[in-house]
Amino acid sequence: LKEPVSKTGSGLAYSWVRIPPSPFHVREDPSVGSSLAFWNPTMAPHDRTPRLTSRNSLARACACVAAALSAAACSSHEAVPRTGFIPLSVPLAHSKSDPATSMWHDSAALDSPNRKIAVTQVEVGSLAQDRMSDEQEAEVTLRFRRALEAAFGDRLTSAGGPDVIEVRACITDFKPNKPLRNIAPQTQIMRRGYGYAACEIEATLGGRPVAAMASTVDTQRFGTEKLSDMGTADAACATWAERFATLLGMN
Repeated sequence: LKEPVSKTGSGLAYSWVRIPPSPFHVREDPSVGSSLAFWNPTMAPHDRTPRLTSRNSLARACACVAAALSAAACSSHEAVPRTGFIPLSVPLAHSKSDPATSMWHDSAALDSPNRKIAVTQVEVGSLAQDRMSDEQEAEVTLRFRRALEAAFGDRLTSAGGPDVIEVRACITDFKPNKPLRNIAPQTQIMRRGYGYAACEIEATLGGRPVAAMASTVDTQRFGTEKLSDMGTADAACATWAERFATLLGMN
């Protein structure tokens, strides 16, 4: 095949170039008066890559989108930073089972299984207050207190004292769910309708810290909590209470 290599005043100068063999070969077809191209597989040994049909391509694309949405819906919100309700001098370590929960306890101070426990303070922090109504704040505060008292069982007492473990707790941050965005799976894109709740709990004995926990609980894809504004915070109260009771050696 001739290919132009330079241009002169009288026209183009050509030289012969070698073209790699094509996987097609041309055959004259007298019946139609034209040439037809046919695939010759022996001429293309280097290309054995299977080609996706349009149906397979669509199925694979749908699968990728579904996987991405599922991963987004199941991903977790990062743990809320400590607010200072628990003194910063208390060293918290991340839980191995839940990266959004940090805990610490003094095992020597908690070695008495009969020591009484009193819930002396339960409140909602300013960050969470800004996203709740007064009624919601009162309800979740009462729910949190009752969950703690139920978790401590027979060791619960109504009043604190020098020989009593005194527990105080705070819902430090909160983001309400958006139920209308959580009705169907396809509306839960990027977790935009999901909320979370965070708390800090401290236990002291004679005014000295003996246990502490900071935890963030996210709205989960599978569950009914996402269908109400306060669903995640309400469910988190029981989760936090059980975890802290375990930290104090209740279970």
